[in-house]
Amino acid sequence: MKFTKKIALAFVTVVFCNNVVAYSTEEERKKECKPPKMLEFTLPEYSQAAKVEVNPESEFSFKLSGGTDPEKIQVFAKDKALPVDIKSNTSFTSIKGKLPAAFTGQFVRLNVIVKTELGCMSRDGWLIKIANQPLAATAQPVVSEAQTAAQPSVVMEAPKE
Repeated sequence: MKFTKKIALAFVTVVFCNNVVAYSTEEERKKECKPPKMLEFTLPEYSQAAKVEVNPESEFSFKLSGGTDPEKIQVFAKDKALPVDIKSNTSFTSIKGKLPAAFTGQFVRLNVIVKTELGCMSRDGWLIKIANQPLAATAQPVVSEAQTAAQPSVVMEAPKE
């Protein structure tokens, strides 16, 4: 009978110790978790101050800091997954895509969900306004009249000899 109690006590001890070890590694994992940074988004972001529009079907790109899992990068616009080209190396991951024609004339938030190799997750995105029709080829993004009036004009003069 005493032998059975010793086996039961040993079993409970082993189970309890495994739970403690599993908990501490999870805590350590959370401390090591660094979500990837999203950098160099190529389209102008829309805001109340800068009412900038982009061409329909514009191409966009951005970079993610190292450690991201290229297989677990998702880009959405209005809850629809967008096809993107992903190129990864040890220092960063480059993502390129194109806005669908269906979003012409609409506000769209591009949402990005990224998981790192350590399992950390990050979510971010950008609000953009897509123009109703293509902007002139040489024109810059559309800027409101109020914003134009608020910006000082700069005139560059040639150096005098």
